[in-house]
Amino acid sequence: TFEVDDSVKVTLNPKVLKKQVDGLFDTDGTHLYNKQHHKIVYTYYYRNQYAVCDTLLQLHRYGTTIDTTHKAKIKVKYIASKQGSKLSEPAVTVNKRTATYGNYLYVHAGLLGRYEPKENWEHNSIIDVYDFTHSTYQFSFYIDDKLKSKLKDFRVSEDLIYTLTGTHIRTYRFKEKFY
Repeated sequence: TFEVDDSVKVTLNPKVLKKQVDGLFDTDGTHLYNKQHHKIVYTYYYRNQYAVCDTLLQLHRYGTTIDTTHKAKIKVKYIASKQGSKLSEPAVTVNKRTATYGNYLYVHAGLLGRYEPKENWEHNSIIDVYDFTHSTYQFSFYIDDKLKSKLKDFRVSEDLIYTLTGTHIRTYRFKEKFY
């Protein structure tokens, strides 16, 4: 956390993100602020987990996504000449992009679901919806590819979802019955 007054004060909380492989790449993910609940939601890229914290980074709970990847499938290689590490092969991304609004966390799925038809995966991007206040999965929906371009990013506000697919920005309205 940062406090800006006459000077800048930085406070770290190393207990929020859980190390699995190297503590750097395996903790990579998306960081969101949920304005309605004043919570920070951190979703890991390479495993089926997210953390919910308050604005002072005090952990409230961990939740899991419906993917079965509990441990990050990454391989890290140390490069002595650069005095640093890098991924030695492409990582398996479980959760791509995320958005949050109200009680919900929206996760762009990175992997084909066990019961998901491959044709759906080839022509759509899948968004899984979770109630992060209760750590529960709610439902999934598809965003169709536009001119064979996959979903690049999305945002959610009230009952609308804004998507960027290829060079197209589109807006969809959620049906009330889902909420």
